[in-house]
Amino acid sequence: MGLYHESLVTCMEQLAESTQEFYIGDYIRWPIGVAVFAASENGDVEPVEIQYAYGIIIDIARGVPPHTDVIIVYTGPNKQFNWIVCHVNDEEYDFEIVSRSSKHE
Repeated sequence: MGLYHESLVTCMEQLAESTQEFYIGDYIRWPIGVAVFAASENGDVEPVEIQYAYGIIIDIARGVPPHTDVIIVYTGPNKQFNWIVCHVNDEEYDFEIVSRSSKHE
């Protein structure tokens, strides 16, 4: 099999566990890093200020269980990655809806 076969199989085995329903036009965000950490007297370190990336859902391929929906997100011009294509419950992203599309408010 080719180099990408294993990751393709893993991608196709995503389970339908997303609790959010996404729509075309939704403005979403996902964490990309931490700007500020805080430490307690016990030495426990926790993130205080999360950095987010933002994008608009341009298209959705609805999955048939057990596969999840796949979304296409546009993150804007002049970014390292202008487009993201992934499952809604991809572990690399933790999508949150910032604002609903006006059609689904």
